[in-house]
Amino acid sequence: MTTDELDRALRQLRLGGMADTMNVRAQQARADSLGPLDFLGLLVHDELNRRRDRLVERTSSLRNSFSRLPPVKEQKRSRPTAKSRC
Repeated sequence: MTTDELDRALRQLRLGGMADTMNVRAQQARADSLGPLDFLGLLVHDELNRRRDRLVERTSSLRNSFSRLPPVKEQKRSRPTAKSRC
């Protein structure tokens, strides 16, 4: 499998964090003589970090959206009386 094919497959599996750092991590693995499990561990760590960062970003964005909404006015609920039930 070529690097381009691997990149497409990772993105198809929604592992964009791995795809984004794969080339850099491969160079690091060669330079540091990392084994396959260590290399894979780095990629998984990158993916987890990316997902955590995106979750924090989405949560923050959602909080900002809610803070711009006008306050909700409470409406009084009237209870039906005996006369209005008939």
